[in-house]
Amino acid sequence: MTRGTIVVAGELFVTLDAVAHCYEVEVAWLLEVHEHGLLGRTAHAGDALVLAVDALDRLARVLRLHRQLGLDLAGIALILGEPDDPTAR
Repeated sequence: MTRGTIVVAGELFVTLDAVAHCYEVEVAWLLEVHEHGLLGRTAHAGDALVLAVDALDRLARVLRLHRQLGLDLAGIALILGEPDDPTAR
């Protein structure tokens, strides 16, 4: 396990702090993305929300649509629809 990552049920997850640092966004924005159901598969590690590593590509698409096209999260939700995993919220 490296800094910012955690294993939950044998699967690799990344802390929101690490994701925010990597993608140059605020943790609050990531939480807003999560509230719109766009973050992908998450889990709780203690009191922290963590993101599955395999959801990072989806987050990158959300971020591109937001930064490059100026779409708000509601618009992105309409375009992308629900994440592949039905338990993503």
